[in-house]
This record gives sequence, structure tokens and C-alpha cells, in this order.
Amino acid sequence: MTPELVQWICCPSCQGDLALTVTASTAIGIEEGALSCAACHASYPIVRGVPRFVQSDGYVQSFSYEWNRFNRVQLDPANGTTESEDTLIEKTGLRPEDVRGKLVLDVGCGAGRFSEIVSRWGGRVVGIDYSFAVEASQRNLRDRGTVDVIQADVFNLPLRPNTFDVIFSIGVLHHTRDTREAFLCLPRLLKDGGTIAVWLYYYTDALYKAASDFWRRIFTRVPSRLAYAWCWLLVAVFSPLYTSRLMQRAPFWHLPRLLPVNTHPDFTWRVLDTFDWWTPVYQDKDCSPARVVGWFREAGLRGIDVIDYPTSVRGVRDDAATMPVLQTDCPRVEEAR
Repeated sequence: MTPELVQWICCPSCQGDLALTVTASTAIGIEEGALSCAACHASYPIVRGVPRFVQSDGYVQSFSYEWNRFNRVQLDPANGTTESEDTLIEKTGLRPEDVRGKLVLDVGCGAGRFSEIVSRWGGRVVGIDYSFAVEASQRNLRDRGTVDVIQADVFNLPLRPNTFDVIFSIGVLHHTRDTREAFLCLPRLLKDGGTIAVWLYYYTDALYKAASDFWRRIFTRVPSRLAYAWCWLLVAVFSPLYTSRLMQRAPFWHLPRLLPVNTHPDFTWRVLDTFDWWTPVYQDKDCSPARVVGWFREAGLRGIDVIDYPTSVRGVRDDAATMPVLQTDCPRVEEAR
């Protein structure tokens, strides 16, 4: 944790100021200590460089396991690709010029794959996650000096209103108990003129959705290590089959819909994504452009743009209401009206 972080955070219970106590630090930052609220007397520990505003990882234990086991698989500097950078651009529309010199909030930072990119682009990043993925993110990015990681609940955030220039969340909010409510917790954190961008699941294949939910009901009840072993076996057996010509013929092409397995070129990435599909407690797969745009409008955001990657939506906090509510040059806006 950097001392600079204190100016952007507050007590999640009463929104009071937090006083910093340091018990161990290095040249990189604060390793151990506490954040205390004089108003309500709450205290929050700093453990291994991460302020902890929750006592456990609750319903996201599978993500704690996932991102600490696969802690560097999707980091571009570690895998030698630009895949995460390309994904960030594709699913948010954000580019280096949008974040350079800006304060950016990464909601659901996982192992830090997107925070790493924004930091490399010149942004100042605060990453939050409910899970113990914060351990992986902190290890990966602690030497940057421009990234802070917080363990916190999106429904009870320790962040000051009117603080961030940019907020983004990729593939996270649909794993909460209420996707709409989780989203609506974020716009108030934007500065006037700030941008928010989210990417959420939207699947129209009823058979796939039913099969996915069936398997999740089973695998959310088994230990993560056993679920990982099962996903590894599935990938080893089925991913070569799913990329074969046989799968282009009926009735075989239904099999990937009934037994979803990732087919990424990298084997470890395949296992990671398959585990990610099979194990979350919550997985809202019905975030249509129309539904998500409705949340943006409910939050009073303007300049709403539906990016051509369902469902990716951007909007701007415009307190003076100088911008149109919807971008008129977006090909997907009509279906979202």
C-alpha cells in the first residue's frame, strides 16, 4: 500500500476519514498496519500490503483459489502476448490516452492483468477485489508504485465519492448476488466528466445456459482443488475434440453447449477459463445491452455508448447534462432504447 491511497479511501461503515498506523514498511510501500476510523471506531488491518475491509472472501472462494493458482497466466509481460491489452481495448473502448495521468478504479482486479496494462499506459490505479486474488495482484504489481490493491465488497466500498476519472470492470459484476445493484454502487465514485465502462455476460443460447447452471450447481459444492482437477481432465480430453471438424456436424456440435470447455491455444489458459466458467456461485448470463443501458440511465449517466462486443457499455458522469443520454452513432443503441 502507498501512503497516497489514504486520500481516496474512507470508512465503509460511516464514510469517515481513516487514520493510518504503520507497523512495517519497505522501500516499496506499507506492508503491515491498520486504518482506523475516529468517527465509528472501526479498524481495518493492512496485511501483506493490502488494506482488508472484509473478514473473509465469502461467496467468491473459487476466485481466491483461481487467481492465486493462475496468478501470472494472463499477464501480458509474463506470457509475451498482448492478449489482455487487446481484451481491455475491445471490451471497454479504453486506450492509453483515456487513462494517462488519470486516477482509475479497476473493479474486480483479480490477479491484476488489466491494472497492469492501465499502469503501463500511465494511469494511477486502485484495484479492488472481494476475493483473496488481491494477494496475487499485490505480488504482481507491488513494485509499480502506481497501483494500490484493496480487498473490499463492491456493495460496501471504502472509497470516496467524486474521486475517479475512470472506472472499469470486465467480467466481474455478473458474479455478484445482484448485477444491477453492484453496478449502481459505482457511478457515484466518478468525478464529473469521468467515464465508466463495463463488460458483462450475455448469452442467448438457452441450452448452454441451462447446462452451465447445472454444472455450477454441482461444482460449487466441491472443494476448489477437486474442481480444478476435473477441469484439467475436461480440457485434456475435450478441447482437442472441440476444435476438430467432427464438432461441425450434427448432432456433435451440441456437445460443447452441454459440456462447456475452453479452447484457448494455451493449455493452462484453457484450464483457467474452464474453471472460471464452472465454479462461481453467482453467474448472471442475461445482461443484455438494453438491460445494462437501463442501469446506466438509472444512474444518471450520459453519452452512453454500446460497444460492438456484447455486452460492453460506456457512459459519462455529466452533472450539467450537456451530453445526449445516448450516443447516436452507435449501431447497437436502437436495440437498447
